[in-house]
Amino acid sequence: MKKLFLSITLTALLTGCVTLPSFWDDNQSSKAVHVWQDIKQINCDSDYRWQVIKLKEDLEWFVLYSKAKGTNDVLVIAETMNETVVPFSTKQDLSPAYCNIKKKLLDKQGEALSKAVLGRY
Repeated sequence: MKKLFLSITLTALLTGCVTLPSFWDDNQSSKAVHVWQDIKQINCDSDYRWQVIKLKEDLEWFVLYSKAKGTNDVLVIAETMNETVVPFSTKQDLSPAYCNIKKKLLDKQGEALSKAVLGRY
Protein backbone atom coordinates (compact mmCIF):
# COMPACT_ATOMS: atom_id res chain seq x y z
CA MET A 1 0.00 0.00 0.00
CA LYS A 2 2.86 2.34 0.85
CA LYS A 3 4.52 1.69 -2.53
CA LEU A 4 1.23 2.35 -4.35
CA PHE A 5 0.76 5.68 -2.55
CA LEU A 6 4.36 6.68 -3.28
CA SER A 7 3.97 5.71 -6.94
CA ILE A 8 0.74 7.71 -7.36
CA THR A 9 2.22 10.75 -5.58
CA LEU A 10 5.40 10.65 -7.66
CA THR A 11 3.42 10.26 -10.89
CA ALA A 12 1.17 13.19 -9.98
CA LEU A 13 4.13 15.41 -9.17
CA LEU A 14 5.98 14.55 -12.36
CA THR A 15 2.89 14.94 -14.50
CA GLY A 16 2.11 18.28 -12.89
CA CYS A 17 5.59 19.57 -13.60
CA VAL A 18 5.43 18.45 -17.21
CA THR A 19 1.95 19.81 -17.98
CA LEU A 20 2.40 23.18 -16.25
CA PRO A 21 5.18 24.95 -18.12
CA SER A 22 6.77 27.97 -16.51
CA PHE A 23 6.56 31.24 -18.39
CA TRP A 24 8.33 33.28 -15.74
CA ASP A 25 10.99 35.59 -17.10
CA ASP A 26 12.95 37.84 -14.74
CA ASN A 27 13.89 40.29 -17.50
CA GLN A 28 10.35 40.71 -18.75
CA SER A 29 8.94 40.99 -15.24
CA SER A 30 11.43 43.66 -14.25
CA LYS A 31 10.90 45.71 -17.41
CA ALA A 32 7.10 45.54 -17.09
CA VAL A 33 7.34 47.13 -13.66
CA HIS A 34 9.86 49.70 -14.96
CA VAL A 35 7.36 50.67 -17.68
CA TRP A 36 4.62 51.12 -15.08
CA GLN A 37 6.99 53.11 -12.87
CA ASP A 38 7.90 55.34 -15.84
CA ILE A 39 4.20 56.13 -16.21
CA LYS A 40 3.74 56.86 -12.51
CA GLN A 41 6.66 59.32 -12.59
CA ILE A 42 5.32 61.47 -15.43
CA ASN A 43 4.75 64.98 -14.07
CA CYS A 44 2.26 66.74 -16.32
CA ASP A 45 2.88 70.10 -14.63
CA SER A 46 6.45 70.33 -15.88
CA ASP A 47 8.44 69.46 -18.98
CA TYR A 48 7.40 65.82 -19.19
CA ARG A 49 8.65 65.11 -22.73
CA TRP A 50 11.87 63.41 -21.54
CA GLN A 51 9.81 61.24 -19.16
CA VAL A 52 7.59 60.09 -22.03
CA ILE A 53 10.65 59.39 -24.17
CA LYS A 54 12.08 57.18 -21.38
CA LEU A 55 8.74 55.37 -21.20
CA LYS A 56 8.76 54.91 -24.98
CA GLU A 57 12.28 53.45 -24.89
CA ASP A 58 11.48 51.02 -22.04
CA LEU A 59 8.28 49.94 -23.76
CA GLU A 60 10.12 49.47 -27.06
CA TRP A 61 12.64 47.23 -25.26
CA PHE A 62 9.76 45.20 -23.80
CA VAL A 63 8.08 44.80 -27.20
CA LEU A 64 11.29 43.76 -28.95
CA TYR A 65 12.20 41.32 -26.17
CA SER A 66 8.70 39.81 -26.22
CA LYS A 67 8.82 39.40 -30.01
CA ALA A 68 12.24 37.77 -29.84
CA LYS A 69 11.11 35.43 -27.07
CA GLY A 70 7.77 34.70 -28.72
CA THR A 71 5.62 35.63 -25.73
CA ASN A 72 2.58 36.81 -27.65
CA ASP A 73 0.26 36.85 -24.64
CA VAL A 74 1.79 40.02 -23.20
CA LEU A 75 2.90 41.37 -26.56
CA VAL A 76 -0.70 42.32 -27.37
CA ILE A 77 -0.92 44.51 -24.25
CA ALA A 78 2.48 46.08 -24.91
CA GLU A 79 1.68 46.88 -28.53
CA THR A 80 -1.61 48.47 -27.47
CA MET A 81 0.33 50.60 -24.99
CA ASN A 82 2.77 51.50 -27.74
CA GLU A 83 -0.13 52.88 -29.81
CA THR A 84 -0.88 55.21 -26.89
CA VAL A 85 2.73 56.18 -26.18
CA VAL A 86 4.03 56.96 -29.68
CA PRO A 87 1.68 59.90 -30.43
CA PHE A 88 2.16 61.12 -26.85
CA SER A 89 5.94 61.20 -27.33
CA THR A 90 5.98 62.88 -30.74
CA LYS A 91 3.50 65.76 -30.39
CA GLN A 92 4.75 69.22 -29.44
CA ASP A 93 3.24 71.68 -26.94
CA LEU A 94 0.69 69.42 -25.29
CA SER A 95 -1.50 70.76 -22.53
CA PRO A 96 -1.31 69.43 -18.97
CA ALA A 97 -4.92 68.25 -19.35
CA TYR A 98 -4.00 66.10 -22.39
CA CYS A 99 -0.99 64.77 -20.49
CA ASN A 100 -3.13 63.80 -17.49
CA ILE A 101 -5.66 61.99 -19.69
CA LYS A 102 -2.88 60.04 -21.45
CA LYS A 103 -1.20 59.31 -18.11
CA LYS A 104 -4.41 57.86 -16.62
CA LEU A 105 -4.94 55.66 -19.67
CA LEU A 106 -1.32 54.51 -19.65
CA ASP A 107 -1.45 53.85 -15.91
CA LYS A 108 -4.28 51.37 -16.43
CA GLN A 109 -2.42 49.75 -19.33
CA GLY A 110 0.82 49.64 -17.33
CA GLU A 111 -0.94 47.98 -14.43
CA ALA A 112 -2.51 45.41 -16.77
CA LEU A 113 0.87 44.68 -18.36
CA SER A 114 2.61 44.29 -15.01
CA LYS A 115 -0.09 42.04 -13.59
CA ALA A 116 -0.16 39.90 -16.74
CA VAL A 117 3.59 39.37 -16.69
CA LEU A 118 3.94 38.93 -12.94
CA GLY A 119 0.84 36.73 -12.78
CA ARG A 120 2.56 33.93 -14.68
CA TYR A 121 3.93 30.91 -12.94
